[in-house]
Amino acid sequence: MKNYLLLDSEFDLDLLIKTKENFEKIVCFDLNSHLILEENQIDHILADEYIDKSTIEKIQSESFSFSKWYLNENLFKYIIYENINLGKLFNIQFMDMVVPFLTKFTQINNITKICPNISCTSSLYELVQYFSKNVKHFSSKSNIQNKKISYEYKFGKFNFTVNLSENQFKKIKNTVDLFLQSPFEGSKNKKSKNLLFIEIDPIKYKNLFINSENYDCRITLFNNRKPAVWNYDSWKIIKKSRSKIVNINSLFDSESKNKIFSGTSELKNQLNLMWSNDDYFSTFFSFNGLSFWEIFSKQFIPEINSKFLSFIEYIESTKKLFQKKHFDSILILSEAGVQEQITLQLAKQNKIPVVLLQHGVPYDTPNAISRNNLLGFFPNDSDFFISWGKIISKYVENFRISKDKIQDLGNPVFDQLFDHNDNTSNEFILIATSPPMKDFVIDNTVNVQINYYSILNEICDFLTKLNKKVIIKPHPSLEDKNLENFKHFENVEIIKNGDIIPLIKKCELLITFDLSTTILESQILKKPVLSISLKDYGFGKSEIFKRDTCTTTSIVNFPEELKKILSNNITYKQNPKINSFLKDYLSCQGNSAKSVLYFLSNL
Repeated sequence: MKNYLLLDSEFDLDLLIKTKENFEKIVCFDLNSHLILEENQIDHILADEYIDKSTIEKIQSESFSFSKWYLNENLFKYIIYENINLGKLFNIQFMDMVVPFLTKFTQINNITKICPNISCTSSLYELVQYFSKNVKHFSSKSNIQNKKISYEYKFGKFNFTVNLSENQFKKIKNTVDLFLQSPFEGSKNKKSKNLLFIEIDPIKYKNLFINSENYDCRITLFNNRKPAVWNYDSWKIIKKSRSKIVNINSLFDSESKNKIFSGTSELKNQLNLMWSNDDYFSTFFSFNGLSFWEIFSKQFIPEINSKFLSFIEYIESTKKLFQKKHFDSILILSEAGVQEQITLQLAKQNKIPVVLLQHGVPYDTPNAISRNNLLGFFPNDSDFFISWGKIISKYVENFRISKDKIQDLGNPVFDQLFDHNDNTSNEFILIATSPPMKDFVIDNTVNVQINYYSILNEICDFLTKLNKKVIIKPHPSLEDKNLENFKHFENVEIIKNGDIIPLIKKCELLITFDLSTTILESQILKKPVLSISLKDYGFGKSEIFKRDTCTTTSIVNFPEELKKILSNNITYKQNPKINSFLKDYLSCQGNSAKSVLYFLSNL
């Protein structure tokens, strides 16, 4: 009788070595299990073999549809709180949940059609059991951990990382924010414009904070995801700009606490009633004619129940903030974040204009519209959109956004880049990494993950043979635990914390994967860029590549292209294509912060 072994997460390697001959096939569902089996020379295949390209595309497309579950009018009475749809607040987190789930759901369905006799690790057991009655547990090592938040701190020359549970992180953050509120109370000048900044990094947007007083603007900073102050530099900026910090706990009074208590109690009852609509959810959450609600609900319902209750705290604290202080305008960087969405809805109720500032280089193509919309790139609810320049303005207009809402005011973060005096150096090769992401089906395939780290390893190996020092700078918002494996290279250093711009100034060349904002930053600083084509999300080619402003290559041609770039640095600095592109992509070069503040001060 055929018997397959499915592995994901941790498993008992000693037992596997003893019993591997009992299984016709061993199937790995994640990168770590594959690497362990490969190291121990145990034959296996990847779960990727049980999902084809057309199915990957279908899962990606239908996941966007599933993410709109909260738009059913029959559910509004359960999930609307203070005119805010709580389901919409969970949109991005939902994609991170449903895409990996559907990928495994489909793979396991296909496997059990071939072989219904399965042994598997505990993390896969419920999914396999959904399709087959002939399933056995394969011994797993415990991998139960509380969710940790890793945060990097820098004081002077000292760097250290703090790993905390989510609750520990919130307590420390709230305490620090509360302590820092009083010293930085803004001006009481009644003629000053009061600006509310939501989830904005004071170091990255230093020019906005420092120049705010020149425009008689007083900034209140409301950051719930990360601390407003985390090192001396951020503290100094807040202090110098006389900005005010507020946090959730500082806004609560007895009235708010009572409202939260009654609101959460009522919401618990409403959610219990909503989950009783089993027929609706079973029908809605179906893929290829097969409902996945029964198994998906086991992780979806607890997550929704927990998150929705916490959303009430965010809503009530933001309401209280608007009651305590009048704001003339609000600045956000995305319409997708929880705090940003809440602020948008309450700002409408209070008739406060909200300005959305472009925060990165997107795929500016028609095929990427759904993705960009998910990430809150478009000003669907904002009153105004500040684009970096006319290229993105045109792209946003094509999304049926009124031209009257769009302002070409550049990027305040880049002001300092245009002030540089060419005192840059060529000390190392900089690699800006961006690991696979949960909400892309293709990134959940093991082959893509293998390819990503294999290419990175190949690049490091080639560069060290050229006696080049290499610095790897991972994407700040994406976790990449496997980078630790690259520390064995003698000339390779991994720098996780801090801004990438100081590193770009000192690099000889920037190497990145596919599209990245770092390409633009490097071009402003007249540094050569080599973009390695790694993944095809089906978005098409962005303007930055269409206009041939940087070298793109495959890993096969990497050595040849690298040598060309390193021997052609002077020509690169005089490249007219880059200068023309930067002119079209970035308005108000060197003066963006002043332009943005002038605009905000006149709302």
